[in-house]
Amino acid sequence: MAASPPNRKRRLAAAEAEASRISLPEHGGKALAALFAGSPLLEEVELMNALLVGDGADEWVIRAPNLRKLIMVAPFPYAGRVEELPRLEEGILCGPNYAKFLTGMAHVTKLEFVCSFMRSTEVDVVEQLPFLFEKLRSLVISVNFCRMSHVLFMFCLLRSAPVLEELDVLGQGDDAQDIDANDEFLNAQSTNDMFAKLRVVRMKKVVCLSNEMHFMEFVLNKARVLRVLSVYPSSGSTYINAQAIIREQPRVSPDAQVIFMNRESANNGYMHTSSVNYELETIRSGTWLDVEHPRKIHRLDLDAVDQQKQLEKVLLQTQKEGKKSNEEAQARHEDTKRRLKFCVAANEYFTSTLKYLSEKSNVPIPPFPDSSSVSSSSQPVGSY
Repeated sequence: MAASPPNRKRRLAAAEAEASRISLPEHGGKALAALFAGSPLLEEVELMNALLVGDGADEWVIRAPNLRKLIMVAPFPYAGRVEELPRLEEGILCGPNYAKFLTGMAHVTKLEFVCSFMRSTEVDVVEQLPFLFEKLRSLVISVNFCRMSHVLFMFCLLRSAPVLEELDVLGQGDDAQDIDANDEFLNAQSTNDMFAKLRVVRMKKVVCLSNEMHFMEFVLNKARVLRVLSVYPSSGSTYINAQAIIREQPRVSPDAQVIFMNRESANNGYMHTSSVNYELETIRSGTWLDVEHPRKIHRLDLDAVDQQKQLEKVLLQTQKEGKKSNEEAQARHEDTKRRLKFCVAANEYFTSTLKYLSEKSNVPIPPFPDSSSVSSSSQPVGSY
């Protein structure tokens, strides 16, 4: 792929949307790596459900010295790896066995990592990273609090992010917990400088599992400069008791506030999960508003906008289909009227012809019923 002029934004789009897919030929990973290598000025890459044929046996490397944003989303693992990306600012990884791509993301300021099935090898990769994420300020991570591997993976990242300021945790599990993440367990995972600069925590799709509750209490006890812990209960969860417990929890930060939002609107996308619909309003003195009656700044709800657009499309499609159905019904009605008119005319012609022949041949025939009596008959002639 020829490099674009320096004054233009370079972007490789392996797919235009999450639902679309491309399929690269045999040894597709190596072909993809060659494509990267041939575009040294590349700044943004999106790999969305890109199927790399024969990738399982390949070992390929992504080298992109000017890459600033990398998005990799797919339900299947890739065999390749990422070399150090010195200018990378934002990384979004959503898929199985993607922890290895973190090895090239030491300089990111924003990171999103979503994985439904976390292997123990994923935890090993993050534990053995030879660096800290010294610039990472915003982390979005999916966590199944019922699974040991998920919780350990999250803490590996938290220990490696000394300047983290915003944390979004997307809950996944609501089944039986194979781990009791109590105070003793959580304290064993922490370090002295963990949460040193953490100011905002958003817990989304919370079902109020005991492990989720323990983690929220842990944050309130450890985050010394925390300003707000926002909790978004999952649809169908009962959180009244949890709300009372968390709000009564002691907080190491004097400015920390706990906000339980209304039931979280559906948010299934993997990207932009760090955006929220409401933020607390601060006053110039720096104090936070009353948690019981917080004033809110209404921001553009991107999810609601997308849903509205989708509803408008559905409504328009429904209107088109309804109009088409009405037109088809009207056409059938007009056709029926034409057929009926033809039948009446044919009947009249047949009757008049018989009468004429009867008169000419002097052969009497029985009287014919008039058309009104025929049309009003409950049992039409010829029906069985």
